[in-house]
This record gives sequence, structure tokens and C-alpha cells, in this order.
Amino acid sequence: MVLYGRENSMSIIDLIKTSLYSIKAHKLRVFLTMIGIIIGISSTVTVKSIGDGLSDYVSKSMESTNSNKYQINFEPENEEGYYMDWFEEYDINDVKNINGVKDVETISNSGSSEFQMANVSFFNKTTFAILTAKVDNLDIQCGRNLTESDEGKNKIVINEEVALGLFDKVEDSIGKGISFNGDIYEVIGVTKKSTNLMDYISSMYCFIPKENLKSANSSDYISSINVYVDPKFDKDTVLDKVIETLKKNHVNLAGEYKLQDSSEQIEILTTIIGAITTFVSAITGIALFVGGVGVMNIMYVSVTERKREIGIRRAIGAKPRTILFQFLFEAVIVTGVGGIIGIVLGYILGSLVSTFIPIEGFKAVLTAKTLIGSASISVLVGVIFGIIPARNASKMDPIKAIYQ
Repeated sequence: MVLYGRENSMSIIDLIKTSLYSIKAHKLRVFLTMIGIIIGISSTVTVKSIGDGLSDYVSKSMESTNSNKYQINFEPENEEGYYMDWFEEYDINDVKNINGVKDVETISNSGSSEFQMANVSFFNKTTFAILTAKVDNLDIQCGRNLTESDEGKNKIVINEEVALGLFDKVEDSIGKGISFNGDIYEVIGVTKKSTNLMDYISSMYCFIPKENLKSANSSDYISSINVYVDPKFDKDTVLDKVIETLKKNHVNLAGEYKLQDSSEQIEILTTIIGAITTFVSAITGIALFVGGVGVMNIMYVSVTERKREIGIRRAIGAKPRTILFQFLFEAVIVTGVGGIIGIVLGYILGSLVSTFIPIEGFKAVLTAKTLIGSASISVLVGVIFGIIPARNASKMDPIKAIYQ
């Protein structure tokens, strides 16, 4: 039995030693209590290590792929700007001649197989048009519709809106040559604007022979460019010159050439991966809650079994806070050890799972944040679920505890 003076002035080290002796006396029960904590922590660490490994892999892959490569896009101010030529072949040559540019790579997109969207021009007048293949039974207000004999020829039937956008009168358009995509098409007819739904939809389009539409859509247009900058040069200076050159070449474009920063893409991807990882980790945290409830139950059992011990210690001078801290330390030690085992097991499982993921060079990563976070959660579970049983033990009446 501990002497009065010793019991009344127990240090933290003494409390921890006493807690360890109590835990050793019930090894099997303690181990079974730990299982819930081990499962919860190991599940969380497994998910986090795979998620962090994936984020690290994405970052390194994009950094190596986009090394000294910078993508430039065009952002139009209005809807019509989406169908204009933002980049031309002469732009590529001009950009390549800029000091500090190693190479230029074009990114092209093909047009739709059913429609062609373009700006049509008649001398200095330009308007937007949606082109599609020949359709029979059009409501023609002047001129004629396309026929089979027009197949393969540069003939076009325009709508009233396009006609008035290029000419003073609708009738003035017949027989005139309008241009788009570098080709001249003869206007042979103009459709009538209608309030009928089906006719109204048809009146929104301009019509060319089917083969001509295929030919127009077979060519790719440059949607953006990748500029490779020589590492010896200042990238900001070089890229500013590139954008300035593009602006000078396309002064009539309503919009802005912008640099697409790869670091933003990396940040977005890592944020998405992090959100998914956190969500899955939160689900696995249910196991931790179950483990915490198990710790609480075992602590209640321990307090009930050791009522006599608690009563005697209180009778010889142990303060309530001494009893409280002893039982609290027991709970924290159980969850802490379970947490350490869970962290090790979780990293092993994460590494094992990563070997089955068909991504070359991918591996699970155990970060300091995950390590410290998991250890802290383990201790916190011990404190939260151990405080109530420990508090009950500290408030026991010594006389009643001894004789129960």
C-alpha cells in the first residue's frame, strides 16, 4: 500500500506508472479495446497515404510534363468571338522568332460534322453565320434553293439576318460572292424569316452543299498554342512578348490572350483529390467512434471492478484529481498505443494497395501532417471517451467504495 504522503503527492510519472500496471493486469481486455482504435486509425492512414501519394504523383507528373511549357488561350468578350480564328499560321512563325522561345506547339480542334460556325464577309462587312448542309423545302423569299447539281460547288443559301448584315437589301445579295474560311461562295437564295417554330429554326441557318460542309469541317483550326521557353531566359519577359505579338496580329479580335498557369491546374486537381480523400477519411472515422465507445465501456468496467481500490486510495489521502488523471491516463495510453499500431498498419496497407494501382511510379506517401494528425486523434479519442468514467471514479465516496 502507498503511504499517505506518497499518495497525496503523486507526480505525473507516478500516475503513468500506476496506469501501466493496471493495463498490464488486463492485457487481453486492453488489446480487444484497442482493436476498434487500430481499425479506425489504420483505415484513415491508408486512405490518406494513398490520397497524398496520388496528389504527389499528379504534381510531379504535371511539373515534369509542363517543364518550361506554357499554354496560351484566347478569351473572347462575346459569343461571336468563339467562332473567329484566334491563331493563324503566321502567328506561329512570329512567336518562334521571339528571342527566348525554343518551340511552339499548336492545339487544334475539329469542327462539328453537322454544322460550321464562322464569320462571313462581303468586302468590309462581316457577320456571324451557322452553316449546315442542304435541306429541301426551304421557305425561299428570293433566289432559289440548292439542288443536286450544286453539289461540290461553292453555292450558298443565306438567311435574312445574314443578308441584311452584309447588304442594304435582301435582293442585293443574290449573285454576290461572300467569303468564309478563305473560300468565296455565291449567294443563290435567301430564306424567309418565319414565326412558325420549325421554319424559324431553319431560318437561323445558312445552307451549303453537303460535300462542301464536309470539306469545311475536315480542316482543323488552332484553338490554343503551347510555348516552350528557353530556361536561360526570364519566362515572364518572353511570355509578355508572345502575348504582345499575338495582340498586334489580331487587333480586331474582341477579347484577350491569356496565359494558362499549370500551377493552377495542379492546385485544382490536388484540391479535388484532397476533398475526396477527406470525405472517405471521414467515413472511416466511424470506426474510430466505435472504438472510442469501446474504450468508454471498458473504462466503466474498470472503474466498477476497482471501487475498493479507489476507496482505499481516497481514504489514505489521494485527491479526486489524482484518481481522475490515473484513469484518464489509462484511456489515453490505450488509445495512444492503438493509434501507433494503426499508423504503422495503415501505412503498410497503403503501400500494399498502391502496388495494385496500375500507375507507373505511384506509391503511398505518409506525410508528417497525417502522422501527427492521426496520433493526435488517437490521444483525443482517449481524452473524450475516457473523461466521463475517470470523472465518475474521482467523485466516488471513499466509505461507500470500500464496502461495496
